[in-house]
Amino acid sequence: MSSPRSPHMVSIKRILRYVKGTIDFGLHFTPQSPSTCLIVYSDADWAGCLDSRRSTTGYLIYLGSNLISWCSKKQPSVSSSSAESEYGALAYACAESSWLCSLLHELGVRLSFLVLMHCTILAQLI
Repeated sequence: MSSPRSPHMVSIKRILRYVKGTIDFGLHFTPQSPSTCLIVYSDADWAGCLDSRRSTTGYLIYLGSNLISWCSKKQPSVSSSSAESEYGALAYACAESSWLCSLLHELGVRLSFLVLMHCTILAQLI
C-alpha cells in the first residue's frame, strides 16, 4: 500500500475487469412453501490428486430449489477404495446438513422431511 508499482496496477485492473464482467452473476432465490425439504448431493473422486493421491470431496445443499451451501475440498487422508472416499464425502455433507437443520429449526423454518441425501457412486467393471 505504501509503494505501489506497475504489477500492482495490472492486478487491480484485472480484478476490476473480472468484477465488471460478472456483475450479473449470482444466486437466485425463489419463494418456497412454508414446509420445504433439504436436499443434499454428494460426490468424491477417488485418488484424484496425482501428487498426494487424496480424494476431492464435493457437496451441494438445496433448500427446496435454492442452493444454500456448497463445498469442494481435498479429504485429509488417502482413501483405500472409492467406497471409502464416497463415505468420507457423505460424512462431510451429513455434518453440514445436520448443522443447517438445527439452524433452520432455530429460524423457524419447517422441513417437510429431515434430509434427502443423494450420493454419486460410479462402479467400474474390470
